[in-house]
Parts: sequence; structure tokens; C-alpha cells
Amino acid sequence: MSSANPKGPGGKISLDTRIPLGNGLNLPDHDYWLVAVALGAKVTEPFWPLRNDYTLASTNPIFVDVDGDGKFSCAREIAEQLLSKSGTEGTAVLELLAEVDGAVAAHVMRLVRLEYDRQAKKRIQDLNDAALRVNPILEYWIK
Repeated sequence: MSSANPKGPGGKISLDTRIPLGNGLNLPDHDYWLVAVALGAKVTEPFWPLRNDYTLASTNPIFVDVDGDGKFSCAREIAEQLLSKSGTEGTAVLELLAEVDGAVAAHVMRLVRLEYDRQAKKRIQDLNDAALRVNPILEYWIK
């Protein structure tokens, strides 16, 4: 990164720094974010007052663009993309769940449940409409 022009395209700061993140971290093969958290004993020197008997601090998230497409894709977006390819049928969903990490899997399940719920509500509404056509007295029961 040039100190004369620290911002890249779109006014974003572009860091072309490679930091090895191995050392036992299980990193996904898709975009992800990292947050550093520091936890320690209470500061006893008069630097700043603390209410708790511990010190806790964290960074803002660092977004990692693994696929290099120039944008960060969150776990939900990844789940949506995968489901658009695989569909929401049981076997396809189970195969997908076996291949993704926990963050994407949670979103896959949420999206599949929403789709199943949408389908169930539509089936119930279709049945109600058909039932009313063949037996209008059911209007009071359906409501």
C-alpha cells in the first residue's frame, strides 16, 4: 500500500498484507470475518476507572474476502447462493449441510424452514379455498 494514496477503488482502504492465520484456527473456505477479543484482569493502575473486576476489549470485525471478488459475502448470502443451486428438497439440503460450516449451515436451515413454512401456508390456503368452493358452510370453521 502506498503511503501517498492509502485508499483504493471506491475510497476503501486496501491492505495488501498477508497474515498467516494457521496455528490451529479452522478457517472457512468462503468469505468470513474475524474479531479479536482481549480479556484480562482488572486494571489496577489509575489509567482509567473500571466497574468490573476484569478488562474486556474487542476490535471491529475484519472482513476477509476469500474468493477475491472484491466484496464480502456473509454466511446468509452464501447459504442463499448454495440453495439456489441445490434446491430445498430433503436429500439435497442434507448433502449441502454436510459440506458447509456451522455459520452457513444455520442460515441454510433457517432459509429452508422459511421456504417450507411458505409452502405449507400456501397449501393450507389452497385447501381452504377449494373447501369453500365445495362446501361454503366451512367459512365459519376456516376463519
